[in-house]
Amino acid sequence: MLNIKKIIRINLLIIVFIIYINVIAAASEDVVSDIGIVTLNLVNRPPVITDIYFNPEIVYEDSKLGCVVDINDEKPDEITLIYKWYVNNELIEINKKFLTGFNENDIVRCEVTPIDNENVIGETKNITATINKKSFLSAITGFVIKNYNTIFH
Repeated sequence: MLNIKKIIRINLLIIVFIIYINVIAAASEDVVSDIGIVTLNLVNRPPVITDIYFNPEIVYEDSKLGCVVDINDEKPDEITLIYKWYVNNELIEINKKFLTGFNENDIVRCEVTPIDNENVIGETKNITATINKKSFLSAITGFVIKNYNTIFH
């Protein structure tokens, strides 16, 4: 379905085209009148991933890693994103925005492909990160909880 902005743009384009032809015809000495048909093809361009990043940016063994993308499309709310997660070049998960369960020095890659509501497929983009050792705060918290449970229960 065409929205109102597309209809206005098409009408303006046709008006400008007709005016341009009339100005050229009036400027020439031999004015020739001709009637023709102009066909405009509206092409649905593929959605484009303009940015891809991890959240959080620094990833630890105990992180919940999110793969975030920004999309450029006429109808961004109607885009389906296909996620593929790789750990050490092995496909681990499909169609989840988040991944957990890492080991130190794992190499994690998130690959995302956008598809619009007319099944036009955009270019796949990916991002990679290396997993760091558990965060100090997480290690201390785990130690305290473990010892608290041992001493008081």
